[in-house]
Amino acid sequence: MIRFNDLDLQTKISFFPNLATPYEDPERNLRALQLAEEQFNKVADTVEALTNMVNTMNLKPDIFIYLLSGEHRTLQQSATGLMFKWIQYAASDNYRFDGRNQATHDACKKIVSLMGNENTFYLPLI
Repeated sequence: MIRFNDLDLQTKISFFPNLATPYEDPERNLRALQLAEEQFNKVADTVEALTNMVNTMNLKPDIFIYLLSGEHRTLQQSATGLMFKWIQYAASDNYRFDGRNQATHDACKKIVSLMGNENTFYLPLI
C-alpha cells in the first residue's frame, strides 16, 4: 500500500496544492504537511479496507448497501459522487486495464456514454 511518505514532492503537491506555497511560520508548514499526511493515509487505509472487503469469495454487497443506506443522506450523496468519479476514471484512457479488469473498463465506458455530459456526474454537497 502506498503511504504519503512514499510519494515524491510533485505528487504530494498535485493532491495538496497548498504545500507548494510555504507559509512564513515553520510551525504552520509542519502542520499543513501533517494534515496532508493524515488525510492521504486515511484514504489509503480506506482503499485497503475496501479492497480487502471485495477480495473474498463470500462478498455480500447487500450488507454494504444496507449499511451505506443507513448513513446520513449527505454522506450517501458524497459516497455516490466518489463512485461516479471512479466510474469516470475507469472509463478513461488513463485507466490501466488488461483481461482481468477489461469488463470494468467496458462497462464504465457504457455508463459514461449513457450519462453524457461530465456535469451529469456532479452531485452537490448539501
